[in-house]
Amino acid sequence: MNTSSQAHLSQRPARVTVIGDALVEVHRDERGSREFVGGRGVDAAIGLSVLGDEATLVAAVGGDEDGDRVRSVLGDYGVRLVAVASASGTRRVVVERTTGDRIGMGIGRDLPEREEGLGAGALGLDEAARTTITGADLVVVTGLTLTDPLVDELIAALERPGLRLVVDAAAPAGMPRADADLPARLDRLATSALFTVPADDDAPVAAVAHLLARGVAHDSPAAWDAALDAASATLAATALPGRTAPRPRPAPTDQGS
Repeated sequence: MNTSSQAHLSQRPARVTVIGDALVEVHRDERGSREFVGGRGVDAAIGLSVLGDEATLVAAVGGDEDGDRVRSVLGDYGVRLVAVASASGTRRVVVERTTGDRIGMGIGRDLPEREEGLGAGALGLDEAARTTITGADLVVVTGLTLTDPLVDELIAALERPGLRLVVDAAAPAGMPRADADLPARLDRLATSALFTVPADDDAPVAAVAHLLARGVAHDSPAAWDAALDAASATLAATALPGRTAPRPRPAPTDQGS
């Protein structure tokens, strides 16, 4: 992002498009079950909106009851949704809270008790999605099962991915265990990107994207870490749909002690 672009951004909220997953999570434990709208794409888009950016989420969302719930929650947080058609409906995932395992993935309320091979988050980009990507200051890819056609579409739609693409390397919900080609696809997309958030990074994707959209230099560790801590603290004080506020990032340890 050049100096003139940074100066322009300082006068208005950054336009950030998140291409990711949107679903209904069913959490089960010994006390029963509860449902809420979730997905890494939803969380990132809401986080960006909380931080003051103009956030848009491109996701596969159906015209069903669960899709209405997704739309309602995003609207409550000021996130614009560009829904890529999902003929089969809005996805659901069942999470066993006592173990952390995702034990079911499917469409609608009749979920299988266990589903090993169902992919998650794969989608194609329609004209509305491409237009949204073209007009964004920054594009974030998170929570998707990457197919070869989708990687090609993303790189083509972005035109200059090295200037405005952020890739979340964490595995999406319901990722097929047998997809041995997924790391190579992720690497091809990440190689073209401005920034890749490592899978084991505890920093919120929204905080990272927010800083990059504002032109904060990630090659200056002290300034970057201070800004990232501040953005993460803001998100830590915000409860996401149906959940308590996330825990703040752990303070860095003193290596000299």
